[in-house]
Amino acid sequence: MFEIAKHILLLNNKELLEMIFSDEYLFDFVGILENDPDQPNKSHHRDFLKNQVQLKEVIPFNNPKLTSLIHQTFRIRYLRDHVLIRLLDEHTFSTFNSFIVFNQLQIASTLSSDEEFLQQLFTKLKSKDVTQNELLDLLKFLLELCELVKSLELKNKMAFYKCLDLLGLYDILEKTLQNPDPQVRTKSVEVMLFSVENDGLFLQT
Repeated sequence: MFEIAKHILLLNNKELLEMIFSDEYLFDFVGILENDPDQPNKSHHRDFLKNQVQLKEVIPFNNPKLTSLIHQTFRIRYLRDHVLIRLLDEHTFSTFNSFIVFNQLQIASTLSSDEEFLQQLFTKLKSKDVTQNELLDLLKFLLELCELVKSLELKNKMAFYKCLDLLGLYDILEKTLQNPDPQVRTKSVEVMLFSVENDGLFLQT
């Protein structure tokens, strides 16, 4: 079964891969790949993906399709980098990367255009009751979102950063850059650099 699964992957057929990556089939397929005859011990990838990996929502997404897409993207990356690292040829590796990039674009587009979600994020960032750990997690998430938005078209990137500006990004960063936690300060600088890279004029407003 392992050899059959390997050869199915190496066919590099987009429609087949889409089916394999779906929630319906992915874990069964990973289960087959756990029984690699060239490995002395059976792997436990399904247990890791099902029970040890948890999506940390600093702000609830309230969007099942988005949550599913984020899970799928992580799983494809995990397959590429761990489960199949010895098996993928150059063309199939490239196809995996294309799936990941396409998913990331969808995630970035969905989150960056969700004004209600961004409002909730910034409300929490401004809250006087936010703990240091929560603040760090919020800034890490905002930084990840900025990294994803890099791949969007210019007009969408500009709209995203304009929205952040209107929500008070620089007022927040002015405070977090003075935070006693060096990790908070570092993440604040990184978020600032992403924003300046896209439009330094916002800093003058």
